[in-house]
Amino acid sequence: MHIEITKRLSCLLISILILHPQLQAQHSHTYGRTQPLPQLQKQLQNASDDSTKAYLLNEISWAYHVRNLDSAAYYANAALTLARQINYPSAEGRAINLQAVIAYIRQYPVKSSALNHEVLKIGKAIQDSFLITAACNDLSSYHSVNGNLDSSFIYLNESRAYLKSSDTLAKVFVLSNLAILQEKLGYTEDAADHFEKTIALGQNSQDTVAKIVAAISEADWHLMHDKPLKAIASLQKGYNYALHSNNQYHQLLLSRYLAFLNKLQGRSEQAYQFYQKTLQESWSKRYHRIYHSILFDYVNFLREEEDYASILQLYQTHKPLIPQMELETKVAFFNAVADAYLHEQQFEAAAWLKDNILHLQDSLLNLDRQRTIAELQYKFKLESEVVENKLLKLEYEASRLELAQKNSWLTAAIASLLFAASLLFALYYFYSQKKQHNEQLEKEVEARTAQLKKSNTKLRLANQELEKSNEELERFAFITSHDMKEPLRNINSFSTLLDRRMQSIGYQDEQSREFLAFITRGARQLHTLVEDVLFYSRIRQGYDPEYQDIQLEERWAGIREQLSILLNEKNATVELFSSGTCRGPAPVIDILIKNLVENGVKYNTAAIPLITIRQGEKDQHYWISVEDNGIGIPTEFQEKVFNMFFRMHDRGTYQGTGLGLAIVRRLTDYIGGTITLQSEENKGSVFTIRWPKEKTQSGINH
Repeated sequence: MHIEITKRLSCLLISILILHPQLQAQHSHTYGRTQPLPQLQKQLQNASDDSTKAYLLNEISWAYHVRNLDSAAYYANAALTLARQINYPSAEGRAINLQAVIAYIRQYPVKSSALNHEVLKIGKAIQDSFLITAACNDLSSYHSVNGNLDSSFIYLNESRAYLKSSDTLAKVFVLSNLAILQEKLGYTEDAADHFEKTIALGQNSQDTVAKIVAAISEADWHLMHDKPLKAIASLQKGYNYALHSNNQYHQLLLSRYLAFLNKLQGRSEQAYQFYQKTLQESWSKRYHRIYHSILFDYVNFLREEEDYASILQLYQTHKPLIPQMELETKVAFFNAVADAYLHEQQFEAAAWLKDNILHLQDSLLNLDRQRTIAELQYKFKLESEVVENKLLKLEYEASRLELAQKNSWLTAAIASLLFAASLLFALYYFYSQKKQHNEQLEKEVEARTAQLKKSNTKLRLANQELEKSNEELERFAFITSHDMKEPLRNINSFSTLLDRRMQSIGYQDEQSREFLAFITRGARQLHTLVEDVLFYSRIRQGYDPEYQDIQLEERWAGIREQLSILLNEKNATVELFSSGTCRGPAPVIDILIKNLVENGVKYNTAAIPLITIRQGEKDQHYWISVEDNGIGIPTEFQEKVFNMFFRMHDRGTYQGTGLGLAIVRRLTDYIGGTITLQSEENKGSVFTIRWPKEKTQSGINH
């Protein structure tokens, strides 16, 4: 058990190292010692020079990283753009470092490592100790987590070389992590020495954060030597430091781990108190990331304790917050509540939750796949850049050799004029030199040509492998979707037959019939999802991209027949405004209009849903817009709604598979077009699709 505790606490120390590079930079702005967020925002409004604005944008991003990652990313991107515009490399490096931190938290370690390498390059170019130390610390932590202890040790020593003697906090960070690495590598005596120095530095420091990190390091040391109660005492000491200095972030972080350690030691009452306190304070103080983590731990704790009454009470108080929860937290929460409902024999509620859990787990699996694909693509991009740089270097070498050859000819000509008396000797000498030089040059060119061919072959094979992988993924989606439809039809058919048989024999158990209805509805939903997935996988090969004349009124007549049931049920009204005939791939345009109209009617609470379809042209593009008076889409979701399986609401509120807008985006890309969205929450949405007037070779994305 103590091994698992040690692993968790080591991850805590690594996370503090990555997320708290509070080091002194070699310029007038000091990064990392974050002021309150409202104070930073006010300073940004009053800032007069761009360098201060770039610094404050970075600090605001830093303040947001423990609250809202989307906001943190927004301010880091703004700081990076401004820093590059005004040529402010220190702020540029800090912004990229923040992007690396955000990528690491979002579980994109390869991207995070690549970004920190950029930071290290900038830091060394301008000799900025803050950027160098921050990047080396983060890279050391990345390699440590991935088991590359030797690489981690190298980066940590490089970070140590750039430390300032006056920066106690940075020393505590580096020494504590150095001790952890040495313990893992088996250098026990050196590890003990560095742990003692870490604790002494923290105790004698006036910096409260240094005291807190030293206390965590002391706890880690105790756990490595199987002394969990002493580890709890050390964490409690760190918690008291945070409490007395009003350091809210570290209070919440340490409180969470005190709850975790007390739970593992069987001290349920103490664990319960820490969980309750941390959950309430993390939400009230708007530390949303810690709130999601502690809620995840707390519901699992209550589930292990079989405290079903507390689980149901927690469910009632947190119902309004469920849409904002992370997927992992939702799954843990719903599992605990479902167990509680089963214990209370509320089977219908438990069945509803289990159905939602299945969909959430599908979303989690899809998210993991997207992360894996993104990391592979990013890794492939980096490897391609390495190959390209090598090719450029070879081209430079060939140009340099060619220039050297030209210079040798010029030197020979000048020498022949200046030393006319020794003309014959000079001609013989340069002839022999030229011959040797050409032979050597030919050998080098042949060698480099072979290397270029080899590099090009590897690059071509890599591209072929990537195309083959994409084709196999599409084929897999098609086969899987196709094979699932038959058993789903059987489930639906036999459920209906069973319901009829029960009616015919007079079986009146309403609960059993209700369970059958759940099965039938679930099968239909899954069948619809399979149909959409199959449609999505066949987009690239299922439609004729050839252009033809399009009359909006004629196309809508056919689309309306397909949507007649939905339009009549919702009492919806559709208005058309066309500027004349346009040209394009008509079957694709039909599907785009159908999906957008269907989306606008489904997600609509108006008594009379109103859909307005407009068509026109501008410059070299045609366009069609679909406007609705529906529930609207908040700004933070306006990009995510085009992702596969993304839903802002559960299926109990609005029906759908989460693929409609993803299909629209992919079809738009397929015809070489673009789609934009304008929307406000509760004020409707306007989707606008543009495509080129003339179909080109690159216009259809096969």
